[in-house]
Amino acid sequence: MYNAVMLNAVESSVELANLWNRVFGDDLSYVYRFYHHFQDKLEVLAQTTEEGEVVCATHFIPVGYRFFRREHKGSYLYAAMTAPEHRGHNLMGDLLKRRIRQAYQNGELFMCTLPAEPSLYDLYRRFGLEPTFSLHRATLTRERLTAMRLTLSFESRVSPGYAYDNSYARRELTVVKDRRFVEY
Repeated sequence: MYNAVMLNAVESSVELANLWNRVFGDDLSYVYRFYHHFQDKLEVLAQTTEEGEVVCATHFIPVGYRFFRREHKGSYLYAAMTAPEHRGHNLMGDLLKRRIRQAYQNGELFMCTLPAEPSLYDLYRRFGLEPTFSLHRATLTRERLTAMRLTLSFESRVSPGYAYDNSYARRELTVVKDRRFVEY
């Protein structure tokens, strides 16, 4: 038997971080920084066993967008995770249904996420989330970048914004700080 509960991310950070580490393999120091950074904003829904062990959790960060003068509030679903030995019991599905109902009652107009794997799109589709766009990422080597014949050298000391606005990249690639490029 499982229980759906709301958790305080800071008070439960050790249990949540250990589950996160088991499911995603991320370094614990990264996970603790995440909880510390979002501690005042983060909403965590979890499933626990009768013994109180956290076996499934979802993180929701409040977000919004402005369209003309109207602000629309929503939430960003992040790090949805279930311990491997507890999968197949619809734990995540139960949490998502609860949170979607709660969000609607609280006046949220949307929920968004960026699935880590293409297979997760089907999971989220079952709960009414629809793909609206996708990002494709690729890390480019200096050789591949040079072969693209950008108008400014990658080694240039000009700002990335200037390089982006004044190069072939503007039409084809978006330059991100860590030298990754997102095609659109």
